[in-house]
Amino acid sequence: MAEWLEVHRRPASQERDKEISSRLAVISRFLPEPVKAQEFLTKFSVNLLKDSALLAGMEAVVRPDISCGECASTTSLILKKLGQPIMTNLYYNTVKMLLERISSVMVDKQALKVNFSYLKLREAFVDSEPITTRSIWSESKLKRNWKDFYL
Repeated sequence: MAEWLEVHRRPASQERDKEISSRLAVISRFLPEPVKAQEFLTKFSVNLLKDSALLAGMEAVVRPDISCGECASTTSLILKKLGQPIMTNLYYNTVKMLLERISSVMVDKQALKVNFSYLKLREAFVDSEPITTRSIWSESKLKRNWKDFYL
């Protein structure tokens, strides 16, 4: 995916257009209805060539060091540029599926650190205290804080 986006930064030429098309054919095979997906991704590719902010957003999404929050907000900005999120907007839905498959909105370095710290906390509660009202309250508070992290 990153290579496909890098090709968009090259100067306009026949060779660049051929390479974009060949990479689109490969990418579209990983989406439902590959023929339609290729058609919409071709349209998206034209939009990437015209709109440098859209291209910069896509490059940010595929960066391996992007945080979950930054990825989610960048994905949202990209989708806003594509039109209304209605079921009949197949172009929007195709690009959304592509973004869902390439973005790292589930787990990043920060989320893993928080997850491990909660596991260590929970382990400390389970190992050091008998099950009492206090430890149950602590665990429920722990769960509430965990839930707040993801909201």
